[in-house]
Amino acid sequence: MEKRAICISVVVAGISLFASKLLLKWHGALADYIYTETENFIYPFVTALAQPINSLSWFLPGMVVGFLCAKDPIKNGAATGALFGAALGLLGIALASSQTHEFASKVSQLSFAAILTIQYSVLFSVSAAFGHQINKRRAAL
Repeated sequence: MEKRAICISVVVAGISLFASKLLLKWHGALADYIYTETENFIYPFVTALAQPINSLSWFLPGMVVGFLCAKDPIKNGAATGALFGAALGLLGIALASSQTHEFASKVSQLSFAAILTIQYSVLFSVSAAFGHQINKRRAAL
């Protein structure tokens, strides 16, 4: 595994997650304004932008790890996604554990963290393959 690519991608993942959340807040305010103040035929086009904005948090870092890796981009993308998903899941558990004290809620928090880890691992792997292909094409030119 390439530690440099993984570390850079985890930093990019944190920055892109923060940026996508800010863009989603701005997008929600814009969508509300368009719905209340303008013609309604524009509203579906504006709301359709929410999914691509939300995808920035996994697509960019996965693409970065794939671009930076010389070998095994999918394996490194999965490792980066698992690392980022586990860190995000543990952060969520730490924030929610002070408010919950029942065993059932602790189990649901752990299962959410596990699902988040698996989700980011798969999504980073898919986008790492795309980043690796861009790097190969760039090197061929």
